[in-house]
Parts: sequence; structure tokens; C-alpha cells
Amino acid sequence: MQTVSLDAEEAERRFRYEPTAESTPEEAFEQRWAMAVLEQALSRLQSEWADTDRGQQFECLKPHLTGQEPRIPFKQVGARLRMSESSARGAMYRLRQRFGQLIREEVAETVADPDQLDDEVHHLLGILGR
Repeated sequence: MQTVSLDAEEAERRFRYEPTAESTPEEAFEQRWAMAVLEQALSRLQSEWADTDRGQQFECLKPHLTGQEPRIPFKQVGARLRMSESSARGAMYRLRQRFGQLIREEVAETVADPDQLDDEVHHLLGILGR
């Protein structure tokens, strides 16, 4: 008999992004594709930061990157990480920059022509903004 973990928080997070009944199959596919791109990029980012001993920074800053609640004020994040508020903000800036790069890399894997990359990234952002 196989044990299956029921992670309620993860299930709720995924459910939030499920398409509504008004979505067409194409919209549902695009929404799932967009979420898969973000999840893959986030997973790569987490691995990169963990590999460079910044795993704790990543975990403290992740809610600011993903919009999760609760988002701790940067002053408290800095104190928790034994750095100044401005250093915590700087780390957040670098985290966002790298996340954007990883998203572009993930999207680049889905286009046949590199000239389509910018259009596809804009399309992805449009899907997420719906």
C-alpha cells in the first residue's frame, strides 16, 4: 500500500490557479502552461540559492516574490537574516532579477524561433494577469 501525502496548503495554492467554469479549454491550457513555467523557474531559483548557502534568504524572501501571505516587512526579514533592511531589499532585487532570467530561459525552451521569445514572455505575463 502506497502512502500519499495530503499537503492542504499546496492543494489550496494550486486550486486558486485552476481555471474557472467560464474558461475555454485553450485558456485553461494556457493558464496551466504559465503556472508550470513559473513553478519550474521558482524551483530552479530555490535550488540555486540553496546551493550557494542562501537557502534561508530564499525562504524568507519567497513570500515577497510569489505574493504569498504573510509577507514579513523587510526590516524584520533583515533582522532574521542578520542583515540591514537595505541589504534585505537588495537581496530581494537580485532574487527578482534572477527569477525573471529563469522565466525567460524556461519560455525560451518552448519557442522554435529565438526572435519570438519577447512576444512569448509578454503572452505569458498577459495570461498571468487575467
